[in-house]
Amino acid sequence: MRNWFPNFCFCEFDLYRYNKENFVEFAYPCIERIATEIKARHPDVPLLGFARDAPYGLEYLQRAGYDVMTVDAVMPGDVARNELAAAGALQA
Repeated sequence: MRNWFPNFCFCEFDLYRYNKENFVEFAYPCIERIATEIKARHPDVPLLGFARDAPYGLEYLQRAGYDVMTVDAVMPGDVARNELAAAGALQA
């Protein structure tokens, strides 16, 4: 059973509490540290990041090292796909 499920780490951030400026100043350093620590301990495990109700956070999750950015209904998947760099992945 252990090999049946893929290994991944899902990190959900309730960013609707922050405007973009406060997010960058207060939340982003923590989000970046989480990604750095998980990647250091488990380099082969993909990180999925979900910026709940804060589409501006997708670019920052990608910058912090998350492998997959998930989106909710706040931003259509095609819009998110266009806004992310080609190196990122998108789960819509």
